[in-house]
Amino acid sequence: MLNHKVLVISMALTVLLLPSVYLCKSSFCDLNTNSGIETISYLALGDSYSAGQTPYGVAVGRSYTDVISEKLASVRVLGNYFKEGVSGYQTTDVMHQLPRIEEMIFHADLVTMDIGINDILLLPEVESYRSGSRSVPFDVVEEAALKKIPEIKGNIMEIINYMKAVNPDKNPRIYLMGYFNAFPNSPEFYPIIIKLNEAIQSAAMEAQVNYVDSMAAIDQKLFEYLPGDIHPTVEGYEAIAEAFLEQIMKDIMMDWLYAKTLKRGEVVSILDHMEG
Repeated sequence: MLNHKVLVISMALTVLLLPSVYLCKSSFCDLNTNSGIETISYLALGDSYSAGQTPYGVAVGRSYTDVISEKLASVRVLGNYFKEGVSGYQTTDVMHQLPRIEEMIFHADLVTMDIGINDILLLPEVESYRSGSRSVPFDVVEEAALKKIPEIKGNIMEIINYMKAVNPDKNPRIYLMGYFNAFPNSPEFYPIIIKLNEAIQSAAMEAQVNYVDSMAAIDQKLFEYLPGDIHPTVEGYEAIAEAFLEQIMKDIMMDWLYAKTLKRGEVVSILDHMEG
């Protein structure tokens, strides 16, 4: 079930956008009375979470990105949906992927991305520790992980800058996911995830894109959503999607209303009233 805020905003969007669904160069919405219906082109990038890998061995399943696309379709604003997340991808893999998907990037109005955790998980020290042998003491693991995080942030910045440069006039909405606690039975990894999220959030702020916290969403039913694997159940992905949708749907509504020449303060007031 979608939360109250998402439901309220999506219902309002359905009513408001029925006469003329549209999107624009400046993020989402720019009414063009001569062009009929324009819709969002949605590009999903990332690792196994974007791909939808489950704890039951399904490498590509129903991810949070699929839930987002379904909600956009339900309010008639989804045009194209490109699901390009790949299990095992690190930040460098996405960097190498970008030239191959430039056409998708060029047309994208909305981009979601979860990336960075595999840069840490695939470090030799971390792999050795997680293998169960514990041949490497955790302080060595932690040192290697923390040393890697600034590089992860730098790569994320490069990815964002690349996407923005592909079509400078498009100005797509970009949403970066902060990671949830994928290791509830290994609490020693929690501080590393927090540091990684701080770096991702810092990159989002510096690049002036959006940061989405998935930690609180999964923490609601941590062991139910993560029943023994670092990958969530379908219900877990739905919870993550809610965190994204709360921001995405509000941004669509904000841009739609703003395009209707309302003052920005009036838009915020309307949304606050709707959520109340």
